[in-house]
Amino acid sequence: MKAWPGFGAPGIGAKLTLAFAALAGMTFVVVALAWGAGQRVTDDIELSEVVRRPASLACARAQADLLRMQLHVRGYLVLSDPADIEQYRAARKSFEAEMAALQSMSNQWPEAEDARAVRALVDGYRAWAELPQQLFELHDSPLKNRPALRLARVEVQTRLVRILDAVDGIVERQKLREGDVRSRELLADLLNFQTSFDAMATNLMAYGASGEVNFKLTYGPQLATNAAAWKALSARRGQLDARQRELLEVIARNRAEVTDLALRIVSVVSGERAYEDLYLYRTQVAPQADVLLGRLADLTDRQQAQLGSSLAHARTGLSSVKVGAAVAGVVAVVIAVAMAYVFRRRVVLPLHRLTRVAERVTAGDLEARAEVESSDEVGVLAHGINTMTARLSETIRHLESIFAEAQDAKAAAEVANRAKSRFLASMSHELRTPLNAVLGYAQILLSEPGLSEFQVNRLDKIRTGGEHLLAMINDVLDLSRIEAGKLDLQPLPMRLSGLLGALCGAIRAAAERKGLSFASDVDPDLPAAVQVDGKRLEQVLLNLLDNAVKFTDHGQVSLRLRRLESTDAARACIRFEVADSGVGMAPAQLAALFRPFEQGDDSRRLHGGTGLGLAISQRIVAMMGGNIEVESRPGAGSLFRFQIDVALADADAAVVPRRGGADPAAVWRRILLVEAAPPRDADLAERLQACGFELAFADGAASAVAKARRQVPDLILVDARMPPAQAFAAIRRLREDALLRGIALIALSPTAAAHELADSGADAVLPLPLDVAVFAATIGELRQRRSAGAGPSAPAEPAPDASPAWVVPGTEELELLHELARIGNMRSIGERADHLAGVNPDYQPFARRLRDLAQRFQSRAILEWISELRSAGAGDVTPPVRGPTLGL
Repeated sequence: MKAWPGFGAPGIGAKLTLAFAALAGMTFVVVALAWGAGQRVTDDIELSEVVRRPASLACARAQADLLRMQLHVRGYLVLSDPADIEQYRAARKSFEAEMAALQSMSNQWPEAEDARAVRALVDGYRAWAELPQQLFELHDSPLKNRPALRLARVEVQTRLVRILDAVDGIVERQKLREGDVRSRELLADLLNFQTSFDAMATNLMAYGASGEVNFKLTYGPQLATNAAAWKALSARRGQLDARQRELLEVIARNRAEVTDLALRIVSVVSGERAYEDLYLYRTQVAPQADVLLGRLADLTDRQQAQLGSSLAHARTGLSSVKVGAAVAGVVAVVIAVAMAYVFRRRVVLPLHRLTRVAERVTAGDLEARAEVESSDEVGVLAHGINTMTARLSETIRHLESIFAEAQDAKAAAEVANRAKSRFLASMSHELRTPLNAVLGYAQILLSEPGLSEFQVNRLDKIRTGGEHLLAMINDVLDLSRIEAGKLDLQPLPMRLSGLLGALCGAIRAAAERKGLSFASDVDPDLPAAVQVDGKRLEQVLLNLLDNAVKFTDHGQVSLRLRRLESTDAARACIRFEVADSGVGMAPAQLAALFRPFEQGDDSRRLHGGTGLGLAISQRIVAMMGGNIEVESRPGAGSLFRFQIDVALADADAAVVPRRGGADPAAVWRRILLVEAAPPRDADLAERLQACGFELAFADGAASAVAKARRQVPDLILVDARMPPAQAFAAIRRLREDALLRGIALIALSPTAAAHELADSGADAVLPLPLDVAVFAATIGELRQRRSAGAGPSAPAEPAPDASPAWVVPGTEELELLHELARIGNMRSIGERADHLAGVNPDYQPFARRLRDLAQRFQSRAILEWISELRSAGAGDVTPPVRGPTLGL
């Protein structure tokens, strides 16, 4: 569109304004023509359709609604159904709408008489509308609806209570006097009066509540009985003191009032207003409703008569209106088509082209540009899209450069993190090496006889200091592994009772040393065994309890365990709470409590520690799915709580936590220690030899296998301080050797990171420096685990009558079986039996007997049988060999 002189090119807004102005003008012309042609018809139709017919229909509907209202009021009186009230209200709402419509339409009626009739009808309804609600309230309130019931329950009941209280008062004062004959007679008269008046008042209240004649007939004799009792009581007035006479006056006054109330109750029950709702309905609701219905009927008849005369005038002018409407419609269609064509060419198509450009930009084509076709809003939008695309391209290039810099920074951070991990591991090794000697020799020296108390104290301080330094090293390493995401939980079946017993014993001893009391409150509904990382859970609880003891100078430290409700029957939700009566903490201290290396104020820093315990505990609990919460106030103690959701476990398969144990050398004496070639750990060797172990040494994997096959030790220890590849190779070679599979193998790690050696094949992983008590407990658990699978010895079988003929494998296989039987490796013997049965079907009888003896752990019987076969020179032959002698 060309520019207008002096105004510039019109925009889309101007174009739309012009178009709609043209459409509005055409619409005005069409309306004017239609109005001129149909005005006469409109007048006639308006009088009939707008005035007469709606008025007639409104009158009829209002009449029906009023009948329904009256019906539901009567229905509620009879049935007391709340649905009648709801239906009454619905009918009332509809009736009032019809009355409002009639009142509005009456302003247009030419007949003044009809308008006055509507106003009279509205005024009459306003007076009547309040009556049904009053009726409902009376019906729903028995005390208001039934005057006799109100008199009985309120007036009579009140006076009965007063009289009985007065009688009780007289009796109580009389009991304080001497119990002569006259006093007992007075008490008897009081009791007689009280009983008769209570019965009389009860019948009177029952009559007022129900209106039953039987209660009325019973009331008369009881009144006479009470009158006699009152007369006898009044005759003894001289025996009463002043207070008793005052109470007697109260009885007389209230008794007279009850007699008057009885007359009123009888009068109300027998009168026509025994029920106020029925009286209201008979005298006002029904008569006024009939008047309203009559007025509505008269108004309906008049409106229907006037409707018929009005419709006759409207039919004559409809033909002219039809012609005018057709002409106007054709003109409107022509204008609409023209406007659609113009808008499609000037607005829609340019917007479509802009949309396609935007789609190309969205798909990533930042070189797409829109053509500026005009100077209106569409042109401005095209120019904006081009500018935005150019700037977006520049922004993306800038972000790509920033992302590359971020990637370089991330790589540098990862390198720094790995360097930190290597530094911590190296420092751990460098610190643990002298600590191993300090702790080892301290334990050896403490076990020496003849030490003085001074020497024991100094050695104990050395051991305690070393253990404290070791704990700090472990905390730093734990935090480092947590931050690096390398600390994994190892959930195993565990008995909570065993863990709590050992834990509570240690904390109770620490609390008693400070003069504190320790209490443990364990829910009896706790499961016997759960699937949890017992070591980490013990670490968290020990940290919380140790802090509680550390920061409490007097009072108590307590541990509480509760089982919470869980929706999963195979799991349990357990809440742990540690409370103390110590120094407490301020809100500012609580905010920084779980930050690493945070210890609060200087008063807390006096107790020592690295400030890592709570930070590590919070992260461990978070890995278990919980969160440690704290409640504390200065001087009022602290409460730490957390809850975790754990799986239930079989109590028979659960690990029992053990602390300490018997002399390990009395259990398994011969130990093969596998270390790096140079040099040996003399401290570790001396500590083990001091405990009574017989040590043999091996350098690397090959030497370990050779010495283990030659010496057959009771236990193999692999020092993981050698290069990781050598440690894993040694464990793998020892586990792959068929003769050594049944020997227990423990890995010794300077970082105590069990997860690092979890897949190596070791039976257990212990930290260095080695704790002899933990070492002894671990040996006991391994022996218990092996003995649990052995079961009882089977009874000896009698020798068969005929000696079977065995197809026996070669000498090399017999040598292997003999060695496996000597070390008691029943699992490997069973595997060899399965192997032989699969290699040659002829070996199946031999393999079946061998497997049967291995499953029953008859190691001595296997050893004797294989020895006999070897001495007989058997090997793929079938000599007659007698059956083995079974038994251990």
